[in-house]
Amino acid sequence: MIRRVKLFAAVAAVGLIVLSLAGSPTEATTIVKFGARAGRTVSAYQAYETRVHHQVADARLYYRWNQPFPDATAAWARDNGRQVFLSVFPRRTDGTPVLWKDIAASQPGSAIYAQMLTWATEIKDFNAPVLFSFNHEPEAKASSGLGTPAEYQSAWQKFITVLRAQGVVNAEYVFIGTSYGYGRGRTQLYYPGDSYVDAIGADAYNWYTCRPGIANPWFSMKNLVDRMMSFANNHPTKSLMLPEFGTTEDPGDSNRKAQWYLDAEELFKTPPYDRFVLINEYDTQDACAFRPDSSATSLTAFATWLNDPYYAG
Repeated sequence: MIRRVKLFAAVAAVGLIVLSLAGSPTEATTIVKFGARAGRTVSAYQAYETRVHHQVADARLYYRWNQPFPDATAAWARDNGRQVFLSVFPRRTDGTPVLWKDIAASQPGSAIYAQMLTWATEIKDFNAPVLFSFNHEPEAKASSGLGTPAEYQSAWQKFITVLRAQGVVNAEYVFIGTSYGYGRGRTQLYYPGDSYVDAIGADAYNWYTCRPGIANPWFSMKNLVDRMMSFANNHPTKSLMLPEFGTTEDPGDSNRKAQWYLDAEELFKTPPYDRFVLINEYDTQDACAFRPDSSATSLTAFATWLNDPYYAG
């Protein structure tokens, strides 16, 4: 496939990247938004955008059940042209869980119901479009002990029903599982139904050997995304998203991460993957080195992807 973007500058000592866009802008018939989880603070997002020389389309932010919204980072994103992608996890700031069955059974006058009303007011008063997910990755370890898949479905339905009843019209509801969970047939068990969902997402990671004691094969973006596609194909009216994605380096091949990015760039231009409308890079620099500037070759390839017109570059 002919590339639409040519990177003609090397990575300078200060990390500055100069890009030249090749091809007609009209070639891109779809625009995929490119955002990030860059941290919790405004300065973290500003530093990220400086490092990659790109303004994020959305800021991926995570809140506890009773944590006030918006915080300074969400307000900054709204006021500076970035959408907020909000996840609410049913655990209070003091660490106590809010069980799915209790959310589903809550009635007006109860503390749980009152907190859902608070969320409705805060989101409505935010006065900007938000992407909203309740308890992303319900099949993952972090959600163990919160309830059964059926109880999750009921909790999701109750929460969205309350938000809608309170006149929240600026939220799009995104169901999010793990790529691994889709592949094992587990994530699908938690799906709350098309009438309560606007978009379907998968958090997709190529861990390879970066986690101690775990040796995974090297997975391409296609390998990871294909795990959710059979489920997504049964819900053709829903847009698709990657609320989180990342790849580690291969210690044995310094160019492998860069090629992973370039292959992913092309993937979402081809059917059926062109149903994806948003992807979010998960920016960390721990043992897994997900940050795109983990190497010069990685950053160069990532910059090429960011500046592709198909991704609003």
